[in-house]
This record gives sequence, C-alpha cells and structure tokens, in this order.
Amino acid sequence: MTLGPAPRKPHPKVPRRHGEGGKSHLTVVQGLAALSLDALSSVAYGPEAIVVVLEGV
Repeated sequence: MTLGPAPRKPHPKVPRRHGEGGKSHLTVVQGLAALSLDALSSVAYGPEAIVVVLEGV
C-alpha cells in the first residue's frame, strides 16, 4: 500500500458553442470601466438611504 495523492480523473470535454471559449481578456481600461460603473451605482444609493433614515427620526 502506497500513500500519496489520489490519481486524478480527466475532466470530460464539454462541447462549446460558437463564440464561447477562446482567449478573450479585458484590457485595463475595459476592466476599470466595468468595475467603476458598479462602484458608482452602489455609491449613489448611500445618500438617499441616509436621508430616508433621518426623515424617520
């Protein structure tokens, strides 16, 4: 009996549709644009939530 990692099973090949897979990477500018929109939309709700809470006080 030998100890060690278990033998790995190969992953099944999944057929891809046209346009899937391949090498598609975001550039730095595209990544910043996508992530900054999420941050801007999240920040926009903060002041509104503060006003709603303060109105109830």
